[in-house]
Amino acid sequence: MERIHGNTLESVMKNMSDQTLLNIGIETCHYIKQLRQIKLPQMNKIGSFYTKEMFLGGTIEDGPTLGPFSTVKEYIIEHLQWSIQRIQTDKQLLQSTDEQLIVSLQKIIDHARTDVNLSSVEMQLHLTHTDLNSSNILVNENTGQILAILDWESCAMTFINNDLEFYSRWFDNDQEEKQFNLRIQQQQNYHELLNDIYNMQHIKYYLDIVYSAMYATFYSCTWFEDEQTVSEHINHFLKETEDAILIFNKNILGEKK
Repeated sequence: MERIHGNTLESVMKNMSDQTLLNIGIETCHYIKQLRQIKLPQMNKIGSFYTKEMFLGGTIEDGPTLGPFSTVKEYIIEHLQWSIQRIQTDKQLLQSTDEQLIVSLQKIIDHARTDVNLSSVEMQLHLTHTDLNSSNILVNENTGQILAILDWESCAMTFINNDLEFYSRWFDNDQEEKQFNLRIQQQQNYHELLNDIYNMQHIKYYLDIVYSAMYATFYSCTWFEDEQTVSEHINHFLKETEDAILIFNKNILGEKK
C-alpha cells in the first residue's frame, strides 16, 4: 500500500485560479460519470436508510436497519412505517407531536400502496460517492489534477442526483458558488451528466416526508449532551414533516387545505 501525496482541495482552493478550479470541476464530473456507469445487476436494490442517502449497507448509527429495497415504493412505505413506530414508542417524540401526525403518515402509506404512478417507477440505480466536499478530494496544488477521492464509507447505490451538485459543498460564499455554477454549466462533461437525470418530481413529495420524519426520529435517539438542542431539532423536523405532508396533500391528493 502506498500513501498518496497531495493536498485537500479545501486547503488550497483559495490559492487557485478560476480556470484551475474549473478544471477540477470538469475532472470531478468525469469521475462521477464513471461511478454512474458501474452496475450491480446481482443486487439492483436500494440500500438501507442513513441521513438523506441510500447506502449499500447499514452503518453503526442510531436509526433503523432497513432494506435493501427492491422498489422505490417499498423503500418509502417501510420508512414511513418505521417513523410511525418510533413516534408511538418514543416518549420524547410523543410529547412533541400529536396523534394527527401519525394519522397523516398512515394516510400517506395507504395512498402509496395504491399509487399507480409510484408503482410504475422504474429507475436505473447508479453508484455515487454522496460526499464530494472539498475536504474529500486530494489535488496537486500546482496543476489542479485530482490525485485521489477520499471517504468512501458513504458510497451508495441510489436514484438521487445530489452528486451533480458536488460543488455546492466547495464554497462558503454564495457568490463564488454562483459564479462557479455558471462556468461549470457551460462544460460538456457536466451537460452529459444532466442528461442522465431522472425526473423525480412525483416521488419527491413522498421523499420530502420520509426524510424529515426520519430525521426527527434520529434526533429523538439523541447523541447530543444538551437536551434542549435535541428538542429543538425534533421540533424543527416534525414541523418540516407537517409542512411536507401539507404540500403532498395539495399536489398529490388535491386537497385544498
